[in-house]
Amino acid sequence: MPRHTKAGLAPGTLIHVGERHAVDVTMAGMRFAPQGTLEARSLPDAAAAAAFATADHVAWVDVNGVHDVELVRHLGTGFGLHPLLMEDLVNTTQRPKAEDYGDRYYLVLKMIMVHPEKRTIEVEQVSLVLGPHWVLTFQEREADTFDPVRRRLEQAESRVRQHGPDYLMYALVDTVVDNYFQVAEGLGTRVEDLEPDVIASPDSSTLAELYAIKRALVSLRRFVGPAFDAVAHVRRGDSALIQQSTRLYLRDVEDHLVRIMETIDLNREMVQGMVDAYLSALSHRMNDVMRVLTVIATIFIPLTFIVGVYGMNFVHMPELGWRWSYPIVWGIMVSVGVGMLFFFRRRGWF
Repeated sequence: MPRHTKAGLAPGTLIHVGERHAVDVTMAGMRFAPQGTLEARSLPDAAAAAAFATADHVAWVDVNGVHDVELVRHLGTGFGLHPLLMEDLVNTTQRPKAEDYGDRYYLVLKMIMVHPEKRTIEVEQVSLVLGPHWVLTFQEREADTFDPVRRRLEQAESRVRQHGPDYLMYALVDTVVDNYFQVAEGLGTRVEDLEPDVIASPDSSTLAELYAIKRALVSLRRFVGPAFDAVAHVRRGDSALIQQSTRLYLRDVEDHLVRIMETIDLNREMVQGMVDAYLSALSHRMNDVMRVLTVIATIFIPLTFIVGVYGMNFVHMPELGWRWSYPIVWGIMVSVGVGMLFFFRRRGWF
């Protein structure tokens, strides 16, 4: 549903905004306690999800698909979410941001993927809600975005099993940011691969791919910058839900985002330089072609003059009656052409 359909509605009105990616909404839960066992199960409805998040465990409820407004409403009721927070959950056009609701903390990020053939950016919104002893995540489609975190949770000695829900939220955020690294470095590698083609054999397909990569880098930069502000907001805030030990790890995420932005800016400069090199090479090739055509045209100017003179229909032209007129004119034209060609060559014009 387009954004303008919400115009005039009361704040907190739940209307799904954006594309519908998932066919059915699914929920999966994982919960654990320090030095305890890990329990994972599929959750059929919002009531089961709320009952799963018990106070004696750290619970993670992962929701795939946000177009089911009623499910989001029931989840919000079960987990005590603010109406404005629920409104943002079903609006997939949000920019990355962080908001403190007191006993709930809301964080929006963008999961970014690159289409392998089109070199275009594909964006999925990821929402995280941190509570006293649980974390909710909302994704637009069922994917393996957080599989690295799930594998870490399956290891009893992993650090994420020894900490609270704020560290779990950090681990999820760190997974999203690591994906930014992969996307930025993948685009940078492709830019380096195109450099020899730009210099040796530039063509329109190379230029089209350069512009596609440039658009992808611009889109990536547009989401990474606000993501840095959102993570910084979480780290520097005074929410009691975020432990001081976790803030140190969030500072490392900030550093990663700064490095990603530097990588993106460097790649954009490289792409722009390669576009300039392509246009320069194209202009140089055009100049070579024009030089050849100019030399050919210049050689034929005197030849055309000679032919034009002797093509006039005057009766009294004494040369027309000579026996050797025809071969003499040919000899003159060949001499003029060869002589001009030799002159241009000595001057370095050809």
